[in-house]
Amino acid sequence: MGEQEREINLFDFIIICWRAVKRFFRNIGVTLLRMFRLSVQYIWITLLFVILGCIAGYIWTRPFATTYKGECTVTFTEDMRPRIKEGFAMMQNTLPQTLVADYGFPEEAMDNFKELKTYNVIDQKPDSVADFADYKGSIAPDDTMNVVMPDRLRLRVYAKGATDFNSLRVPMQRFFHTLPMMEEADSMYKQLDRSRLAIYERELERMDSLLNYDYFEKTKQMTLTKDWYVIVTEKEREPLHGYVFQLMRKRDHKKMQVESNKDIINFEGGFVVHAMNPLWKFAIGVLGGYVLSVLVALAVKYRRSIAEYMGKR
Repeated sequence: MGEQEREINLFDFIIICWRAVKRFFRNIGVTLLRMFRLSVQYIWITLLFVILGCIAGYIWTRPFATTYKGECTVTFTEDMRPRIKEGFAMMQNTLPQTLVADYGFPEEAMDNFKELKTYNVIDQKPDSVADFADYKGSIAPDDTMNVVMPDRLRLRVYAKGATDFNSLRVPMQRFFHTLPMMEEADSMYKQLDRSRLAIYERELERMDSLLNYDYFEKTKQMTLTKDWYVIVTEKEREPLHGYVFQLMRKRDHKKMQVESNKDIINFEGGFVVHAMNPLWKFAIGVLGGYVLSVLVALAVKYRRSIAEYMGKR
């Protein structure tokens, strides 16, 4: 006979799930109760390892044992983006001793240095203002809703121990100046940005003069050349104003880029330093000591059985 199949309704399925959940939490409760009884039975082992866990947790919270993350936004000429990412990758792959000897990185900071990463900066609203960094790398470069900003990266530096992250800024800029063809490319793209800014300025001047004509007060024709005429009506005025505002936003953004990008890479303020909450570290140390005490207590309680088993092997 073939296997018999039985269909269950929704109510039966809910009952099965409830029993499984209840059994799961009951087993957890029984396990915790047994651990508590065992820790009370062998209280001297529990106290010893909990104290050791407190000591380990305290040491783990000290600055020399803490891993810090220093974050900062780096800006540059947007056409330089591929070269900048490649430059940071080269910096990551360069030995700390070489960075200290050849590029003037502070020795104290590089002794603590662990890793360097860059992340895309996302503009979620069409205002050319950074909204967040894509730490997970989940946003595609061609995403039109969450736009990857082409003129900046989020830089994150990992270091173990108290580190002056801001002392890395000038050596990092110096490192990029030493890379082949980096200064030439940066100078060329900066000149291109200045040319774009000049184009926006001229176009805005042209549109501003056009907006000041008296034909905006009443519909009339305007002579452009000898035989050509333009009549601007009310319906054409709104798109024209929208075009001017769009040009102004582009002009202002490009002007900000030209004024702020003085070097190959530029830092927006100082590094923001993060570290794991020391209370969590201390709690993990205490909990680890308690769990270890339970395991040792189990080994002591069943030492004869363990010895017999090992003797048979």
